Amino acid sequence: MRKNDKNQKTDKAALYYDRLLDAEKGRENLKKGALVKAVCIFPNSYSVGMANIGFQTVYRFFNNHESMSCERGFFEKRFENQKAVSFETKTPLNRFDLIGFSVSFELDILNLIKILVLSNIPVLAENRTDLDPVVIAGGPAAGLNPSPISPFVDGLLVGDGEEIFYLLGDVMEQAKRLRLKRMNILNKISEIPGMIVYGKQGKVVRQRLKDLDKYPSYTSIVSPFSHFRDMFVVEVSRGCPRGCRFCAAREIYKPFRFRKRETILSVIEGKNPGAKRIGLEGSAVSDYPDLAGLCEEILEKGYDISFSSVRADKISEAMKEVIKRSRLKTFTIAPEAGSEKLRMKIGKNLSDASVIRGVERLAQTDVRILKLYYMIGLPGETDEDIKEISRLSNSVADSFLAVRKGRQVRVSVNTFIPKPFTPFECEPVLTEKEIRRKRALIKKGIKKTGNIFFTNRSAKEEVLQAVLSLGDESVGYAMMDSVISGINWKNALLKREIKFENLVHYERDCTKIKRWE
Repeated sequence: MRKNDKNQKTDKAALYYDRLLDAEKGRENLKKGALVKAVCIFPNSYSVGMANIGFQTVYRFFNNHESMSCERGFFEKRFENQKAVSFETKTPLNRFDLIGFSVSFELDILNLIKILVLSNIPVLAENRTDLDPVVIAGGPAAGLNPSPISPFVDGLLVGDGEEIFYLLGDVMEQAKRLRLKRMNILNKISEIPGMIVYGKQGKVVRQRLKDLDKYPSYTSIVSPFSHFRDMFVVEVSRGCPRGCRFCAAREIYKPFRFRKRETILSVIEGKNPGAKRIGLEGSAVSDYPDLAGLCEEILEKGYDISFSSVRADKISEAMKEVIKRSRLKTFTIAPEAGSEKLRMKIGKNLSDASVIRGVERLAQTDVRILKLYYMIGLPGETDEDIKEISRLSNSVADSFLAVRKGRQVRVSVNTFIPKPFTPFECEPVLTEKEIRRKRALIKKGIKKTGNIFFTNRSAKEEVLQAVLSLGDESVGYAMMDSVISGINWKNALLKREIKFENLVHYERDCTKIKRWE
């Protein structure tokens, strides 16, 4: 690329980011002359990052620290070959004191590596000097299996972070005032509960926030370019009381906790920067006590309401009226498996009858798009279970589409990925060939109408996600090779003598693979 072309592309990136900034409501005012300069990075797009409550909460907490000024950073595919800079002031990332990555998805680990490369920051933590920023990471993916990410970060947070962020800020403030060396800073970070600094301590206890009401979590910045467009999202609960054997949320966020109704209403009234739609979020929103009553109070205040997902058997007559009044246009139900038998086996105790009953109630609202989420490759699954996905989807479509014209049913089928700490963590993953075969079987069985759509995903990426979910440090090094050398991830693993097939496609001995412990 010629120099002028590169400058022109950089200008386009700056203009794009400024356009996003100008559209935001509720953005923090950066402190001038703050002692500690930090940047929170979501290694994915702005749209996805700004819909993430955890990311926005860290950003807000750091800015609330009297000695810190925190900016944001994202990874936009269209600008992936440009120098990495902060979102607000376009400052090169290597000029910050602290960089915090929020890693929600395993595949974002590759973006994290790319960002470090584009920032001229040594990718491997062991190669950094006193002149380089301190790099930490947190988030669901990082906290489940830290191993693949560990070579690239100086510290890693596991568990709830609300009581850790200020302590981390205090350490960075002290480091700046006393001009501490990197080694001394890392020693102090290792003393913070819930922070892993490799080689500095033994077992680290996952942090559990006892009082959610003390630390409300919400998206203080609202944007029309967020995945949740112009929506103020508030966390109503954390954890899950259910027993789905494939899901990590129950383990990593236990015990199930929920915020008091008055806390949620107070946050909506006092912290909302002007959004008309309120999003209620949590791993188990459906299990919030008297959810319909909470929604009624929010509606009475003149807001509309959205949900990330609601169990079909929780769509009561009262909830139907809430959905009607909220003017929801899109709704999501996750049966997970097509057959009742398999659902019971995986701990998703949801009958076909309850799914259809919930859909029949939805059909009486203004919802126009119904999304169905399933998984393939679940332990014990047969081709008959796969065919049941088509059958159930057709039955749902019959109930939902019959009442009103112009509606759609969108069927999304994801591959089961074993997660650490779950009962299914040692189960095998489907091969790419089997993933494609089973998806084709489902697609073949779905009615050929203009109102039912089947969403495809990359089988290759799903297998890579499994590799990152279960791999150790050597997998992380291989991903670094892939990013820096531009080689295929499978070839990168092969060069490191890692047979990914043995890692993900066969049942494993759990006594030998719990590296994340």
